Amino acid sequence: MCTGARLADVPASVSTPAARSLPTPMPYVSLRSFLLLALLALTGCAGARVDFTPEASSARVEARDIAAGEGLFPVVEAGRWGYMDRRGEVVISPRFQFATPFSEGLAAAKQGNLWGYLSPDGTWAIAPQFASARGFSDGRGLVGVGGAKERRFGFVDATGAFVVPTVLPYALSYSEGLALVRLADKQTLVQKLFSPRSTLVFLDRDGEVAVRVPASGISAASFSGGLAPYEKSQGLFRSTTWGYLDAQGREVIAAELDGPAFRHTDGLARVASGGEVGFVDRGGEFVIPPQYALAFSFSEGFAPVQVGGAWGFADASGALAIAPRFQQARGFSEGLAAVQVGRQWGYIDAAGDLAIRATYTKAEPFARGLARVYEGRLLRYIDASGAVVWAQD
Repeated sequence: MCTGARLADVPASVSTPAARSLPTPMPYVSLRSFLLLALLALTGCAGARVDFTPEASSARVEARDIAAGEGLFPVVEAGRWGYMDRRGEVVISPRFQFATPFSEGLAAAKQGNLWGYLSPDGTWAIAPQFASARGFSDGRGLVGVGGAKERRFGFVDATGAFVVPTVLPYALSYSEGLALVRLADKQTLVQKLFSPRSTLVFLDRDGEVAVRVPASGISAASFSGGLAPYEKSQGLFRSTTWGYLDAQGREVIAAELDGPAFRHTDGLARVASGGEVGFVDRGGEFVIPPQYALAFSFSEGFAPVQVGGAWGFADASGALAIAPRFQQARGFSEGLAAVQVGRQWGYIDAAGDLAIRATYTKAEPFARGLARVYEGRLLRYIDASGAVVWAQD
């Protein structure tokens, strides 16, 4: 016999049987009510409490997100960093020199002069021991040791064990299971002239070389949409060109683009050519010909573009979906995009209407329902309605 059992206590792995169709003469009973009655009948718990209220559901979601770190946001008080929840309540007291957002259940934070990784309960999952640390991605954290000039990088897993030792002079975080690194310091001018070779490679999650950038490659960026842009040397005193590699190391878009070339997002990548910016597809064809003075990558179907000194937004066809009228603009995130009107920042919706008034010195993209904004040097968090959830004193 059970007392006070709740539906929330049933393990998620337990599936509920499909409801039978009800005879037509019976009054309408919603599926949710039917399952509730069935549960009570099966358990025989006349006094069982089954909490279906939206508030309780929201509380469970919030508790789950906080347990994973996804519902926590960095805040600063009196020069120290801690974390708040979505309601603006500080749940990890400000005591760190710096703190970054949680990613994959861990957050890079600085105590004294060293970086480590925090658990969502505010304890150290990986003790402070690094000169630098970046957020986790693909189960790996990018860490560095040594002074700024001689710093070397490596990767740790969620337990703090090294997957790649800190011997790399250059590294980017993992993206799509691969991390761009440089195996040795850059070549000298003499080496470039007489024995040019690229030391740029992509490592897999085990730290093994998965993709080698061609010998003539002098720079590259992380994978996105299955492709990675790279810059190719055409010889001394000649302009470089750009192309794209796939995850097998094949040059799927020939390095013939003027560039620079950027990552694919929403199926398109921005590429400069002839002093203007356009967008190519995964085949390297210009879907939107070079026509903009400046542009940012696509997100949620729009790309910020500069036309005639003002910023607007283009759609995937290249048409101006939102007329250029802003001093600056950033990409859409969670349905809103930060724009600068005069000297202040606010947010527009997908129709181009100002959804949150431009009253901020700085505005960052929305993430997990909140956006970080600044009034002068003071940090604020706002929700999608523009309401202030938390404010630095």
